[in-house]
Amino acid sequence: MSDQKYGPQTAEIESLIAKIATLTDEQVQALEAAWYAAWDDAWNAALDSALDAIWNASLNDALDATWEGDLDSSWNAARYAILALLVRDIITPEQFEVLYDPWKSVMEVKR
Repeated sequence: MSDQKYGPQTAEIESLIAKIATLTDEQVQALEAAWYAAWDDAWNAALDSALDAIWNASLNDALDATWEGDLDSSWNAARYAILALLVRDIITPEQFEVLYDPWKSVMEVKR
């Protein structure tokens, strides 16, 4: 049986947390830009739904993996990507995308 520390999305969350420690300055800046671009009413609705659903210790694990640089917005992008993964099965796909897309737009760019 696999480790379900963070529920069914454990592998995705642990992968995201591992990436936090390796962010480049350029990725931190891009995450900041993506974070501010996503901030609107749809984002707030998705966040409210996710926060009502669950809050988990994975956020503390992610904080332990922080990087130097501008942490405010880039940390928020990572934190809410983790939150989106935690609650993926109990929020709508649209809400998931709103919370996860700032991270995805920077960290999961297809080459």
